Amino acid sequence: MQRQLRVDTPGLQMMAHTWGDLAGELGQTTAPAGLAVSSPASAAAVSAAHADVTAFAEALATRVRARATHVADADARYVSNEVDSAEELATVIDPATSV
Repeated sequence: MQRQLRVDTPGLQMMAHTWGDLAGELGQTTAPAGLAVSSPASAAAVSAAHADVTAFAEALATRVRARATHVADADARYVSNEVDSAEELATVIDPATSV
């Protein structure tokens, strides 16, 4: 028995939009200001760690945005394909003779 594929198009579009929003929030992280550090070496280490976290967050945001775009595009192609298939089928089947 063949199983039917069911796609929640509005759900996919909402998920892609949410991912885009979350990716935007990732890029808004900032290092806390005004923290006292006991030594220059510690200050340099903390600054380097903050730079690493910022770079990671930016890279992750880029990947999430790309994935969100990919999901939205794939869903649009799926919907377009379904519409085209229904139109092709309608030209072959005469509704008056189908049971």
